[in-house]
Amino acid sequence: MLTATGLSALAAAIRRTMPGMEKRLCEDYAARLIRETDGRLEENVLQWISGAPLTDIWIGGYCVGLVMRIQGRQDFLGALEALNCYIADPVSGEKKIWRTLR
Repeated sequence: MLTATGLSALAAAIRRTMPGMEKRLCEDYAARLIRETDGRLEENVLQWISGAPLTDIWIGGYCVGLVMRIQGRQDFLGALEALNCYIADPVSGEKKIWRTLR
């Protein structure tokens, strides 16, 4: 389960992905992800933190891995945000998922 106790691990994983980002910004980003990530996707976040392969968790025809393939990049955080957006608002989320193909 993603909780405040996982904040430092998530912030550290974000910092590894974006080494130029200040530590405080990584912590703020991690806190926002913990608040906003749909509970069904928490397993993927924990897998990403640990470097484990991502489980396909299908929500409305999409999963994080598929979103990364659609977008043509291995950007877990971007795919996670797009899928969270899709969960909250399918029309906006679908635009965010497919936007890189334009």
